[in-house]
Amino acid sequence: MHTCHPFNTSGPWVQAPVIACEEGPLWQVVAAGELTDEHLAHIQERHIYIRRPRTGDEIGTAQLQGDTLLDKTVTQFNVHKALSPPGPLPAVIWVTKPNDFADCLAFWNLRAIQDFLFPAPMLLLPCGEEDTTDHVRNWTDFGRNLTSEPLRRPADFVPDVVLASMSVEEEQLHEIAVILGLDHTEEAPSSNLHFPPAAVRQSPFTYRADINPRGWFFFDRSYGQTVSVDVHLSTEKTAVRFSSPVGFEGSGRALVRFSGSPLEGLPHRDPVAKLIDSEAEWRNDSIQLPVSASQQYRFEFHIPTLPETVHAVLKEATDRYELSDKGRLGVALQETSNVSALLEPNVYEALVALTTPKSKKLLRDLKAAAGSGTIDPQVAQDIAERYGSQAKRRHSTPHNLESLPSNAGIAALEKLCALNWAERGLQTRCDRCGVDSFVPLSQTTNKATCPGCEAVAPYAIDSNSHAPSVFYRLNTFVDRVSDQGVLPHLLAAAALTRKDPQSFVLPGTNLWLNGSDEQVEMDILGVHAGHIIAGEVKTNANQFTQEQIERDVRLSQRLGADTHLAAAVDTIPQSTRTELQNLCNDAGLHLLTLSGNELRPNQI
Repeated sequence: MHTCHPFNTSGPWVQAPVIACEEGPLWQVVAAGELTDEHLAHIQERHIYIRRPRTGDEIGTAQLQGDTLLDKTVTQFNVHKALSPPGPLPAVIWVTKPNDFADCLAFWNLRAIQDFLFPAPMLLLPCGEEDTTDHVRNWTDFGRNLTSEPLRRPADFVPDVVLASMSVEEEQLHEIAVILGLDHTEEAPSSNLHFPPAAVRQSPFTYRADINPRGWFFFDRSYGQTVSVDVHLSTEKTAVRFSSPVGFEGSGRALVRFSGSPLEGLPHRDPVAKLIDSEAEWRNDSIQLPVSASQQYRFEFHIPTLPETVHAVLKEATDRYELSDKGRLGVALQETSNVSALLEPNVYEALVALTTPKSKKLLRDLKAAAGSGTIDPQVAQDIAERYGSQAKRRHSTPHNLESLPSNAGIAALEKLCALNWAERGLQTRCDRCGVDSFVPLSQTTNKATCPGCEAVAPYAIDSNSHAPSVFYRLNTFVDRVSDQGVLPHLLAAAALTRKDPQSFVLPGTNLWLNGSDEQVEMDILGVHAGHIIAGEVKTNANQFTQEQIERDVRLSQRLGADTHLAAAVDTIPQSTRTELQNLCNDAGLHLLTLSGNELRPNQI
C-alpha cells in the first residue's frame, strides 16, 4: 500500500534496460524480467524505454552490467542493519536448462535474499542446446567480460566463483567454467574482511562447483536507506526535518522509520505509538509512518514521557486504575526525594529500626491474641484502628539501633537527616509523668523540661562521653511510609531504575481489568528497559507461597505485561525461582527476580 513504482527511484538510465526476448524461455524471464505488450507500450508512451533483445547473450551481458529491468527495481536499495552477516562472498553463477522450473525458482529465491552489504555478482546462465544462444558456450566475449571487470574484487574470500545447479550435472559445470576462463580449486571456502582493503583479485579466477551457496545468505537484516539528523527535543512537539536519502522521480508512497535514544525506553505497544503520532506504528525498534514520497520531509512528534506511557498502556489494559494507599504514599516520596538512597548501605535497615510500630503492628499483635481465644477479632480490629495511630514516635541513638553496628548506624542516620527523612534531637527523662520525650535540636534550651508536664527533666547523658546523647527520629511522613510497608516497593523501584535509567514504575496500583468488576492490587507496575513490567514485592521471601505466585503471574499475564517481577528484601529460594520461571514460561512472560543481592548491596 505504501510504495511507489521502481521507475520512480531508479533515475535516468544511461541505456534502456533489458527484458526477456520475444517469447523467450523461462530463464530469460527470471534473469531480466518480462512485460506484456500492452504494459510495454504504456511505459514507452511515458518516454520510458525498455529494450527487448534478440538473443540470450545480450541478457547475459546485461546481467554483468546491472542493466536488466529487474536490476533497476533495486536501485537505491540498501541494508542498514544486519545480524551476523558472513562478510564478502564469492560470485554465484547459477546454471539452468532454459525452461527448468526448479532451477529458475531456486535462483529467484536466492537472489531475493542476496547480500546488499557486500554485493557480489549473481548470474543465471543457460545450458541448453549446443547450437543456440541459450547456451553460454555460444556467447561471444562473455567470459572475457566476466573476468575483466565483475570478478576484479578485493581478495577477501575464496573461491572467486561458485557454480551451482539442480538440473545440470557437475561435469557440465566444469565445462562451463573452462568456457568462462575460470580455474578449479579445492581450497576451503573462506571470508575475511580486511582493513585496509585487500588487493584487488587478478586473473586467473578460481571456482568450485560442489558448494550450495544458499546457507551464506540466511541472516537477519533490515532494509532501507538511512540518514542521521540532530533533533531538539521538546516536551510538547518535537520537529524533525531532513532530506530524503532516497531520490524520488514523480509521485508515490513510502514508509519512513524513526529510531534513536528518545524512543529506546518506550514499550512497543500500539497506544504508545499513537501518543507519538496518530498514524504511527512500531516496526522492529522503530516508529514507522506512511508518507507521500518526497525529497524533503518535516514531521512533528510528541515524544511521550514514561509516566504518559504507563498511563496509555494501563488505559488500554484496564477499565480504570488508581494508585493504592501504598502507591499514593510511595509516589509522594518519589516526587519529593531521591529514593535511590534506599539502596545505600544500611539506610533501609536504619529506617526500619526507627519506624514507629503503629496500627499494622498493633493489629498483628491483637490478632495473635484473638487467635488464642482471648479477644474477639472484630474488637481487635476496632481497637487497632482507633488507637494504633496514637503510638509515640520512636527515636533512638545509633548505639541502640537493632542489627546495626554503631559506626554503620551513625552513617546511615546522618544520610537520613541529609535527605530530610529524619531529624536529630535530645531526650528528656521526666520523673513526674514517667515519659521519655524527644526534643528536636532546634527546640532545646539551656533548661531541660518535659515537653508534656513541663517539669524539670534532664537530658539523657551518654555514659561514655558524659555529654547529652544525640537521638534520631523519622519525620512523620517517612514514618508512615515505612509503617505502611511501602519501603520494599520503593526499594524495588530504585533497583529497577539502577538497572536501566529508562524506568518508571508505580509502587502500588488498584486495577479494574477489562470486563471484570473485580479490583486487584499490583505492587509494581510500569515500564522498565522498554518493556511493561508488573509484579509483587515481599519483605520476606517465604510470603511467596504457591498460591501467591500463581496469582501474581496470572495477573501479570492478564495485564499484558512483558516481564513479571518477583522481589523480596531477603533471599528468594532457588525452588521458588524455578517455580516462578516455569509459570512465566507457560504464560509467555520474561521473569525478573530481585532479592538481597540486588536490593541490599554492600550491607555491613
